[in-house]
Amino acid sequence: MILGKKKQLLIHPIEPVNKPKTITPYLLIKFKRSIIIEAKISKIAYLKFPIELGVFLSIKKNQNTIDIFTLTSPKYTLYGDPRSGVICKYYESDIHSSPPNVYVLQEGILELNLLNRSPEWTEVKKVVLDAHSMHIYYNHDMAFMRAEMEVQTPTAAETGCIDSPYSDEMEKSMQLFLPKKLPMGTNRFMMREGF
Repeated sequence: MILGKKKQLLIHPIEPVNKPKTITPYLLIKFKRSIIIEAKISKIAYLKFPIELGVFLSIKKNQNTIDIFTLTSPKYTLYGDPRSGVICKYYESDIHSSPPNVYVLQEGILELNLLNRSPEWTEVKKVVLDAHSMHIYYNHDMAFMRAEMEVQTPTAAETGCIDSPYSDEMEKSMQLFLPKKLPMGTNRFMMREGF
């Protein structure tokens, strides 16, 4: 029961790293089949990412988180070396050449811009994203997120999310993970253990 005046209950898709509890800000999406990308080109692929829903109580300009839930089964994995690697929320996705159909309460669409700056063809099997850089947009049909992956060498790539909706009719979700205040002003993730 919520008592009070001038209140609004909001349900938004949020960064998918909160359930069952916040263990890590990193999301690793493993591709069900790999992508092989030519040297010195950029291509777009579409993936699915898991959805978590945040329930917020909005009073004037303040939003209080009431609850977070998900219809997905959370899994975790280690990216990198056991001593220096990072724990990531784990999800598997097919690769699509256009936005796929999704079950809107369980999955969102990730548009991934792959840029291969290395001098040779490169195989990509996964992407790691930092929740601090995520910008999720939504409408009644889907949740959407845009990201990029810049392959620099055969074993290193830099990833980050882009603050841009799929269409102008989409609304931006609330962010629980606000961008980190770093000296260089970046919230990108370096994949140094292969991809």
